[in-house]
Amino acid sequence: MNHNRTKIEIAYDILTLCKTTQNINGIMSHLRLNRAQASVMVDYLLLRGFLGVNGHLYRTSDFGSEFASGLKTLFDIWNLPSPVLLCLD
Repeated sequence: MNHNRTKIEIAYDILTLCKTTQNINGIMSHLRLNRAQASVMVDYLLLRGFLGVNGHLYRTSDFGSEFASGLKTLFDIWNLPSPVLLCLD
């Protein structure tokens, strides 16, 4: 089944992935996003303080980790499909 991810699922995936420092290319390849999609979401998460940046490397902030944890709880409560971060090998 082909599941189109929502923006909130993509945000969760980025926050979870960036618990270990990532560059934009890593985000794109791990989450199967094009550069425009990745850039828009990363900029959004940076602007709201969910991500931090050091040069060209992104890392989830403490605030972003708390937010991602809350999202995971909602996904579990609502019995929504698991976020697709499972594509990481």
